[in-house]
Amino acid sequence: MLDKISFLKELREKRDKLSFSNREKDMIKRLRELYREQPEPLYDEERARLVKDIAYPSPDDRKSPSISLPTLDLDDLKERFSGYGVIATDCGLIDEKRVWPRYVFLNGAYCYLDEEAGKLSYEYLCSLKVGDDLVLGGRMATRYDVAAWLIEVEFDVGFLGAEKLGKDTILLLDRDFSSEWLRHAKKAYREVVLGALVRKLNEAKERKIVPIGITDTRAYPVVNYLIRCGMCADVESCRQCSKNSKPCELRGRIHDSCVLNGVLREWERSPEFRRMGIITSELSDMGVQIDFFYVKTKGGILRVEYPSWAKEKVDRETLHALVVYECQKGNGRYPYLMERAHEFSLVTGRDREFARRMIAKEAQLYDLWLSPKRAVKEGPFL
Repeated sequence: MLDKISFLKELREKRDKLSFSNREKDMIKRLRELYREQPEPLYDEERARLVKDIAYPSPDDRKSPSISLPTLDLDDLKERFSGYGVIATDCGLIDEKRVWPRYVFLNGAYCYLDEEAGKLSYEYLCSLKVGDDLVLGGRMATRYDVAAWLIEVEFDVGFLGAEKLGKDTILLLDRDFSSEWLRHAKKAYREVVLGALVRKLNEAKERKIVPIGITDTRAYPVVNYLIRCGMCADVESCRQCSKNSKPCELRGRIHDSCVLNGVLREWERSPEFRRMGIITSELSDMGVQIDFFYVKTKGGILRVEYPSWAKEKVDRETLHALVVYECQKGNGRYPYLMERAHEFSLVTGRDREFARRMIAKEAQLYDLWLSPKRAVKEGPFL
């Protein structure tokens, strides 16, 4: 049980840590000025690799630091992508590691607006992996294997919905295609996740489906670009930096959204960027380039990612219009269809309990092993 009095006491003592320091505020102000100036990128892969994670604006989209739509009327926005079906997918997960037999259950769901019926159409795609399914090459499945399965189910359920639509489709996923969260993982684990992502992106291309990843991110590749090309362009490499107050020391606290939130107006987008880093280099070796731009909604900044070949089918302005349309249809913060796909795929506590009971019953195991601590917390299953 939470000791609320102690919690509030701690909160009052540390409330100053909830905001930016004066140095960080000055840094954000300077970065916003640099963003408006759009410093010339250093297109030098060797120098960029030293920064680990950096994003450069695409040369053909550097028209302005902020790009707005000609109209925000819903009917006009919808007309921009009227030739495409739009589907959103998501996937819920149960990964039981402390129960024998261990199992992983993935609950994928898609939804789209059925124009003729005037209501949402949805369907599920479930995948259960249990026992030997979780033994891969003589080892137990890791969280990276589970991450790869999530990717496969999210795309597969989207392909299922696209077949029902029967036309070219834009597929919305709550997924970071850049996968920079993998940069600290072992190469073998990165290959598992990136391999699944590349296979599904290529399959989407064959099926004439345009996959779009939309996330609320805390990454800072654009901040790295502004620091490296605007503040530190005279430094050959970070190792040779002799600045007394190094601007890169603050980047962990200052992410892209902090900068763009004060530059973009509501429903405007940034120029297109291409990320350069460990993961994007490996994706490039596999034949996939990921581009992205940011959009400001009522709730903050969203990152919209897509493989570079997607622009051959859908231009950036159409994707911009689609994101704004979907957000305005919902609460103004996040695409409406993606909200509903999340609701359909969500695995609740009751769902988890039901799954555990049914597996116990089917396996005729009436005493599933739990850790002593968890057994006390949860009690018997049957």
